[in-house]
Amino acid sequence: MKEAYVDTGLVNLAYFHFPHINDDSYLSALATECAGGQGEFWAYHDTLYVNQGSGGRGVERLEGFAEDLGLDMDGFTGCMEARTYDGVIQRDINLARQNEVSVTPTIFVLSADPNRTGTKFDGSPSFEDISRVIDELLIAPAPTPTATTLPPTPVPTPTPTPVSNDTSVSEPVARGWNVLGSPDAPVTLEDFTDFQ
Repeated sequence: MKEAYVDTGLVNLAYFHFPHINDDSYLSALATECAGGQGEFWAYHDTLYVNQGSGGRGVERLEGFAEDLGLDMDGFTGCMEARTYDGVIQRDINLARQNEVSVTPTIFVLSADPNRTGTKFDGSPSFEDISRVIDELLIAPAPTPTATTLPPTPVPTPTPTPVSNDTSVSEPVARGWNVLGSPDAPVTLEDFTDFQ
């Protein structure tokens, strides 16, 4: 998906964590963010995707992936132990809940044109289904509202909600490495998912 559209500048891909399977899915989210802090968010993301559900569980496995990618292991381990990105992950979880995400992956295909509706895919949509919606948003002109027709009701664009007041959760650290593509792309894919 990344190569098919993001590299063309037509689609912006934003990844959000929704770790709800087990403790390992949360640790995987944390590890991905720690890798992102070293400029390797997407490489680590892709490694987790390829190795999902295999090779054991726990921090040792995640550290092995970091080592394979050549990350600074002191920095990575320190980030994991300090739980540096807990606030970021909690913000993503809040965003998922706000947008009624209940399964992973859930993908929102959104147009930059406010007159167009978005599409929400729950579960594991096919590349063809997502491509069809993207192509429709890229090719067809936006409908022109008239006095007799109302504009379509768009799928709400996910917007972050404040992190809980729980003092055990750190404030979110600003990050931009979870987004690929041009911010001016006419279509945005927002992917809520988790890894094991």
